[in-house]
Amino acid sequence: MTVVALSIVLICTGIESADNRVRVGVASIDPAIYGEMVSLLTKSGTLQVIERRDLTPLIREIELSQSGVVDGKSESLLKGIDYLVMMEKIGNRFSARIVRSDTGQILVSWTGTINELAENCISKLESDVALKNLSQMDNDKGIDVEINFARDFYPAGSKIEFTVEASENGFMYVIDVQPDGNVYVLVPNANTGPIEIAAGEVVEIPGRLGFRMTAGEPFGIDTVKVIVTKKKIDIFRFSLNMGKDYTEVKDKERENLSRGVILELKKIPDSDWGIGSKQIEIRKIK
Repeated sequence: MTVVALSIVLICTGIESADNRVRVGVASIDPAIYGEMVSLLTKSGTLQVIERRDLTPLIREIELSQSGVVDGKSESLLKGIDYLVMMEKIGNRFSARIVRSDTGQILVSWTGTINELAENCISKLESDVALKNLSQMDNDKGIDVEINFARDFYPAGSKIEFTVEASENGFMYVIDVQPDGNVYVLVPNANTGPIEIAAGEVVEIPGRLGFRMTAGEPFGIDTVKVIVTKKKIDIFRFSLNMGKDYTEVKDKERENLSRGVILELKKIPDSDWGIGSKQIEIRKIK
């Protein structure tokens, strides 16, 4: 997802033990590419890299799933692997795809040097850890938050808008996670602060925020999370500077944002907040 007039998305959190890590496998028909990528990902210290060289059956099944020849979840899911980083060489450059090992769904793809691709993969997968942490905070005792997009996917160049509706009055916070793991807080910002929302009111985003969102790179699955609280909270409490139109959260700042969101929500009763999540696909025009 790309924002016109400002670059536009959740959250990378510290990982305390291997049990909390995203478990990653690397797949490549080239042993040299395989070895180098495993080495780079392992050095990050934030991923649990599962070294299994004979992934040919799973790779074949994933490729069939991606082509539409077969549907549904993989029956040969490799135990202990959440995602595969599928590598190949194209001329003098390399490509990487992150796919879910159970469904074969492509989350994001890049081309570049191996070092660039490793950095991109680490950033994306770290963000996945944070999304899991926030997802665990689903609150069925509190405010219902509904996010609606006009379509299930957006081709490159198309305008993106969505609506938010809450079951009770409150203050709205909007966080967008792009397919490559980039994190942006759309609301609040220095121009608007938290946006008040009335029970049953349909609020358009970007609407009154004063910018446009246009589908573009990075392509893949984009995740929007909306939090509504009865009282204002400070999700920027850990040394994050609020941006004028939006806030780009970089590198280790993602951990601070994640901690801020989680700790602020823990301070208030379950009945006083709610969280909604919605995924959309950003497609490259072929």
